[in-house]
Amino acid sequence: MAFYSLNSMLNYKLAFVLFVLQRFAFTQFQLPSFEVLAEEGIRSIDVNKRALRMVDMNERPIKEELDTSMRTLERYYLNGQGRIDSIYFYPTLEGYYKKIVYSYDVKQRMCESVTSDHEGEVLARSKSTVNGDGSILYQEWNGGVLSYESHAREDSAIFKMVRFQNGLNSTTYWQYSYDFEQEIELEQSFVEGQLRHEEKAQWIANNNVPLSFIYAEFNANPDPFERKNFAKAYDVNEKGEVVNKLNGFFYDPYVGYNYFERIRYFKGMKSHAEHLFKVKNFVESQEVIELFSFDGKQIVYRYDFVYN
Repeated sequence: MAFYSLNSMLNYKLAFVLFVLQRFAFTQFQLPSFEVLAEEGIRSIDVNKRALRMVDMNERPIKEELDTSMRTLERYYLNGQGRIDSIYFYPTLEGYYKKIVYSYDVKQRMCESVTSDHEGEVLARSKSTVNGDGSILYQEWNGGVLSYESHAREDSAIFKMVRFQNGLNSTTYWQYSYDFEQEIELEQSFVEGQLRHEEKAQWIANNNVPLSFIYAEFNANPDPFERKNFAKAYDVNEKGEVVNKLNGFFYDPYVGYNYFERIRYFKGMKSHAEHLFKVKNFVESQEVIELFSFDGKQIVYRYDFVYN
């Protein structure tokens, strides 16, 4: 009974946190879709922002002094297909403080993103390369140092990922691999070339019907609450979930495993701002409420958009 009460309390707390986060989330501005922009020949958009008033959570006015001057927030440059060519971030007294420049291949698939500051120093870079056999290499750099790469088949199914601590030749790194023939997923952590932690998961199936799941774990230097070695086989239900006594709880140790979602895919590169471009017509301005403080104060902003 105590175990049930503890789980109920933890689930309640999680639900409460999710409710608060949803309640305090704010709506972002929206822009015309790429198709609309391309049809009208738009090549740049200035996003300007001005504070209008402060309100409480019920949108009742709060008397508090605000800076209501108009500022340029971002500037989007677009290519001939209406896709984002670059984004400049403002405001500073010297102009923009950061920009992101995107590149596309002949099929208009994003293939590179370069982030730099106003002096031209490259802060971050990501790039995807389609090899001659159709396989895909995706890489990320931070401060000029390779930090992550993934390898995918022609169908975009990922078979290897590596996250480096100090670049390509680093001896401290995390590695993921997937053996499609044996249906084995392997995650390993290395410190100075030595294996410190390993998780191995294998699916047993017949004609795409999951039968069982085998999990094994190794810790080179376990703390008092960790196991050095562990291995166990589990049943799998019709939903592809690993059957265990913690099913249904958010802290189920196997909640991230599912037979029907066992393969990870490279979904292509996208700008973080692409989700903003979805309105079917031109938008001249919008009023948006944004959270100001967690005591319930909000600010109503007006966004003005200038198209060129």
